[in-house]
Amino acid sequence: SGHRPSIDFMFRSAARNGISGYAALLTGMGQDGALGLKELLQTKKFVTFAHDQESSVVYGMPAKAVEFGAANYQGSPAQIRRFWNQVISKGLKNSA
Repeated sequence: SGHRPSIDFMFRSAARNGISGYAALLTGMGQDGALGLKELLQTKKFVTFAHDQESSVVYGMPAKAVEFGAANYQGSPAQIRRFWNQVISKGLKNSA
C-alpha cells in the first residue's frame, strides 16, 4: 500500500504463515490494513475486529475493512478488549 510500516504487510504475513489469533484494525486514515485484515479472516484461523465509527477519531481504515467484509465484529476499543478478555479467560479455563 506504500505505507511503511504497513499494517497490510504485517497482517498478510501472519495470514500466510499459518498462525491463528485475533486482529483488530483501529482508527486511522486511508485503507492500510483493510485488505490484510480480510486475508486474516479468509484463513478461518483469525477472528477480526474493526473499530466502530462512533468511537473512531478517523473512520477511514476501519470503514474500508467493513466495506471489504474483513471484520467479524465492530466495536469500540473497550468492547474489543472485553471480548478478548472473555475469550482468553475461557481458553485458560479450558487448558487447566
